Amino acid sequence: MKERDKFRTSPSCRKSTGSNAVEFTYCLVFIFFIILLPLANYGTFMTRWAISSQVVNAWTQNMAKKRKLSDAFKSYHTDKFALEVSNPTGVKVTSVSPALLISKVNDPTQTLRVEQPGKIPPNWQPDKDSFNYSLSVVVNTRIDPLVTVQFFGLKVPGLTEPADVVMTGSALWENMGRDPITTEYYVNE
Repeated sequence: MKERDKFRTSPSCRKSTGSNAVEFTYCLVFIFFIILLPLANYGTFMTRWAISSQVVNAWTQNMAKKRKLSDAFKSYHTDKFALEVSNPTGVKVTSVSPALLISKVNDPTQTLRVEQPGKIPPNWQPDKDSFNYSLSVVVNTRIDPLVTVQFFGLKVPGLTEPADVVMTGSALWENMGRDPITTEYYVNE
């Protein structure tokens, strides 16, 4: 037998299947941490954002049906609103800012933003001209990724750390009636 053939049949010889197993492990780690984990974080982030955004829109539409503007503003500052928005775990409400947006129908560039009930000027009330009244809510949130993992010191909001997200909702104010006792418009109470 030749010397070369002895070397190939020797039991102490390194086989190619062993080296492939080690390389395969590194490949699996690479695929998980570089491809699958960021995709899972991104998908979870987008799902949490979509659900919370729909909750903000639904609450805004329901609050625009309230009798008084002050009742609508109070309901946004309750714990129930924050719990509904953060229902998909990983969403934290940091601030809520409701406002009434008033715009003239014949000139939409003229607008007024009212952030407190009872502060609508007399010339912007429903009996003075034709206006559109819409309730608007701006909700500042922080959305956590599924798994917070640092890659080589990179900080990517929504993938490796929580991201600050602003959600908005708006709906037309429906009650243009007057309070029979105070004769004030409900939209200004």
